[in-house]
Amino acid sequence: MSKSEELDYFGNSIPVATILGSESSFTYPSSELSNKVSPSAPDGNISFEGEQPSQERKILELVRSYLDEVSPGVKYGPRADQKSAYGWFDSHNTWKDRFPLHRAAMRGEVREIKRLCASGHDPNKKMADWFDSEPLGWAASFGELKAVIALIECGADPLRPANKAGNTPLRDAQREKHESTIAFLKWYKIQVKGDVKKKFERMSEHQKLEYIFNFEKYENQGPRPDQNLCITTLLCLPALLLCPNQCCATWGYSTLLDRLTSLPCKFCPCSPCDPNAKNPLWWFSQPIGWAASHGQLHTVMVLVKNGADPSEYNVSGYNAYSDAGRENHFHILEWLDDWEAAGRPTAAKMNR
Repeated sequence: MSKSEELDYFGNSIPVATILGSESSFTYPSSELSNKVSPSAPDGNISFEGEQPSQERKILELVRSYLDEVSPGVKYGPRADQKSAYGWFDSHNTWKDRFPLHRAAMRGEVREIKRLCASGHDPNKKMADWFDSEPLGWAASFGELKAVIALIECGADPLRPANKAGNTPLRDAQREKHESTIAFLKWYKIQVKGDVKKKFERMSEHQKLEYIFNFEKYENQGPRPDQNLCITTLLCLPALLLCPNQCCATWGYSTLLDRLTSLPCKFCPCSPCDPNAKNPLWWFSQPIGWAASHGQLHTVMVLVKNGADPSEYNVSGYNAYSDAGRENHFHILEWLDDWEAAGRPTAAKMNR
């Protein structure tokens, strides 16, 4: 293998990745990379640990130059209706003193962010009073792009696991429709993890199938804390009794559904084995819609693998994409994006 090549996920020799026109190889496919930046280092004095400081430094330089070189003139900041939340935050007697970095992040106070981090505040500190949220999540929720960038410079990691509400900085920005922050966070993910579409282009069809339907690569996550499956089942009992595979999808019984929808009877319309069975008692909904609505990613994965169509709409005008978006299950949308980038593989296509 030459110096201009790296190994892909399956050990194949591949050309190095290209970042904004310059060659560089990504050897950190996990969210651990940005944690190697010292969280307390002030701007201009970033310290690095690990085996490849040059790669981390390259990403940090790209982050710093984003507004000037990658997306100049971009608009950012909170909506007018969001600014009332400043007073709401301060109305909690202890939050201002206990969580000054979260407060500065939501307000977009870049200098204060850098001052606090330089004085020892952890840029990834969890706010136990509010779903273990982190400063990046507050900045992203308010569209404070410069604050997001400043926090990353100080060691915050946008790719850490979701908080207790099931949100990451990207999902926070998506929920509040801050497009410039969404674009940046997606761009950042590509810089750290590489371009998924380009990775798939280097894989065989069999490798794509193994990767995209691998539970270890994608966390299920499941329903939000406020989505009570017992109550949902009781309220929708007639519909779920009529179509038991939709009940299984709601509860995330992915292994059982994988077996059912792999059987030959899957081709019998509306049978329990049909991955596209429509429920006449609930807007002619399909199993994948119930799974997507409740964040059951692994169930979505097996249904898609066995022939479910996530783009098909029910009579209420929803499909798996819009169901997941409506319920803020953005991890479902992220997987569907990866699935499309892989060429929308299914088990049937791979067996042809």
